[in-house]
Amino acid sequence: MPKNIHIAVLDVDIPARQLYEARGLCSAHFRDILHETASRLNEGHPANPFNVKLLRGHVSADHPPVAKPIDAILITGGSPGVYEMSHSPWMQILSKFIKKVFDEYPEVRILGTCFGHQLIGEVGIHTVQMEQEFLKAFPHALGHLPKGQLRIQMFHGDRVMAVEKGTPRPPERISSCLAPCAVDQCRVLSVQGHYEMDAFGMKKMCVESAPSFGWKESKLSLFLEQVGPDLKERQDDAKAFATAVVCFLAELEQ
Repeated sequence: MPKNIHIAVLDVDIPARQLYEARGLCSAHFRDILHETASRLNEGHPANPFNVKLLRGHVSADHPPVAKPIDAILITGGSPGVYEMSHSPWMQILSKFIKKVFDEYPEVRILGTCFGHQLIGEVGIHTVQMEQEFLKAFPHALGHLPKGQLRIQMFHGDRVMAVEKGTPRPPERISSCLAPCAVDQCRVLSVQGHYEMDAFGMKKMCVESAPSFGWKESKLSLFLEQVGPDLKERQDDAKAFATAVVCFLAELEQ
């Protein structure tokens, strides 16, 4: 009988409207790529098949974090920034939830992308950094990357901008710089980018966000060009990263 890997996905935001109408919430995007990856890996491991099942998760301050058999939780990306936590009650509850799962449920693994990646680092579960150990942990999935560089879609609203001379420094500060990937081979795997999202999805995000970010047509065109063409066969390394994620969950030697 195939082994079932249950992942509770915590959708922290709603995608761009056109993307949502076409493909649903972020949890649906993860479902598609992780199911596809699991099917492909099963072909190479017919003696030990497994299924990846994604469930819509729910966080409450008054309920235990794991009410059903759950093997992992996945915190999706979203437009909020972790630095908004001081005035975001829902974010405070979520951070306590993640810390509680890490401390009290050692059998549950923790995944994150974008906002989820930042939050994992913020609550102190694992120092967020990119190391060669990350690539060494998944040699089959990631060992072939050109120049050891991982290419996946990324959409990040934070920007560093110049200010006028003499402008007072704001009281808030960022204690550490969040790098692309974090991995704890036993419990945690997160990434700043979006391996669950292809060029189609990223373009919808860019087009919808352009007005609020004040992008001129020339800047939007540049970003759309960087996203790349919307082709059936993806031009990035998302499949490789998804392979690493599934191997991490299924404890496969890859």
